[in-house]
Amino acid sequence: MEPSHPAASARPPGRSRSEACLALLLIALLAGVLGGCSAKVARFAAAGKAPSVQKLLAAGESPDGKDWKGRSALELAVHFQHVDAVEALVQGGATLDRVGKSGMTPLQDAARRGNSQIVKILIDAGAKTGLRDERGYTALGWAFRGRRWPCAELLAESGARVDTELDVAAGIRALSLAVRKHEMDKVKIALLAGVDPDAGDKKGRSARFYAENAGQDDLVALFDAGGIDEPPAPPPPPPPLAATAPPSPPAPIATTPPPAPVSPALRSSPPEPAVFTLAPPTPPVVAGGDGLPDGTDLGRYYALVIGNNEYRYLPKLHTAVNDSKAVAAILRDHYGYSVTRLENATRADILRGLSEYRRTLGPDDNLLIYYAGHGWLDAEADRGYWLPVDATDKDPVYWVDNGSVTSAVRAMQAKHVLVIADSCYSGKLTRGIHIATRSPGYMERLATRRARVVMTSGGIEPVMDSGGAGEHSVFASAFLQVLEENAGVLEGHELFARLRRPVALNSDQVPEYADIRKAGHDGGDFLFVRTR
Repeated sequence: MEPSHPAASARPPGRSRSEACLALLLIALLAGVLGGCSAKVARFAAAGKAPSVQKLLAAGESPDGKDWKGRSALELAVHFQHVDAVEALVQGGATLDRVGKSGMTPLQDAARRGNSQIVKILIDAGAKTGLRDERGYTALGWAFRGRRWPCAELLAESGARVDTELDVAAGIRALSLAVRKHEMDKVKIALLAGVDPDAGDKKGRSARFYAENAGQDDLVALFDAGGIDEPPAPPPPPPPLAATAPPSPPAPIATTPPPAPVSPALRSSPPEPAVFTLAPPTPPVVAGGDGLPDGTDLGRYYALVIGNNEYRYLPKLHTAVNDSKAVAAILRDHYGYSVTRLENATRADILRGLSEYRRTLGPDDNLLIYYAGHGWLDAEADRGYWLPVDATDKDPVYWVDNGSVTSAVRAMQAKHVLVIADSCYSGKLTRGIHIATRSPGYMERLATRRARVVMTSGGIEPVMDSGGAGEHSVFASAFLQVLEENAGVLEGHELFARLRRPVALNSDQVPEYADIRKAGHDGGDFLFVRTR
């Protein structure tokens, strides 16, 4: 008997190629059916259809929906660099640090691709910068490896440092190349990220060697100073700002191309990071008579108080720092808060402060965030911003948008969080006035249920940088007076009711108070407890 042909004997019996393809198609269809709307979230995210993603999330669908290959919606949106879809998913509560099919977190993938807008969104939302991927790189390592300098700058300013072997090697290569091209701004970014100018590359040559060999004395001096040099002279001061005028309107924000690195002329050396000492305060204990059971423990109280006067590229303010000092003092001395005060804070300072409280606060803690400074409304994008002292009117990369604040507040474990914003256009944080109705057990419900609320000095209009007593803004003056007059337990909306009328009567602004949109509010309220 003749042996059968080898090709014929190798063919698997019982299934043709077309049948195998049909089986794969059926598996894909079945995965789509089982995934339901969650799979739709992933498909719309991959296609960059942010409005469709928002509609599904508003209908209760999971922001972590996956496609039939198991790729999450956020992973797909980052992969295809759909900025609006990433923002919609982040605001909808998508898991930020999940490792995808690529072996990377969304932040690592965004840094590798060099999309600084997405990197900024993820950092602002609280994505962890120190995680390593399967190869051993962090997001910062990928940024240095690909010479993605805008991404590296954002990561370094958020506190990321080169701390893995691969990160260090990538940082050394990037720094050496920047030195050889005499790119001072990039050299500063690498030094801020912890790259050692005396560490050798593969040839054993350090960044200092290249600088000395090329006679670049300014870079050598920068290395000797540890990466800190004298800041450049500020631009000529703008005309004085009228009491009720907003800052000069920023240019419209581009939504697709990543922003270019800020030139040295517009950028000073990175400031020293703020030091956060979160000493645990003594929790106030209610003595009864305020609608709460005798001996109620309301948890510990913390405050992050920000006051910005000395703007580098925008008109300076006059009362914000003074307001922040007075607010910090009364909260610490009369209400028992542990207070961190940031004076003339940069974007990095503000985000670092929010991140620190996210990391340290527990489920029984309370946090008050007070911001006094410039604000801005991008009417086309329908989005409000806080403007740190390093903000310019042309580059939104140094602004802090309301979505970033909301994401940080949503991610905190604290029981009660109150954001108080005394800035122009701060009303974009709210969604309308909400006053609860008193009933039996009312105060106890407020004390025990989760609260994410905001009080603003105005709606979507400019607010006054003066007008109050004692060199304070009209809003800060009314706020301080109510706190001073309180003698027991005061719920947030009652405090608001007491200050709203004086502010409205003495200015053209009307304060607002409401729960923060998409931040996890559950019917509680912030309680002010006078301790002494």
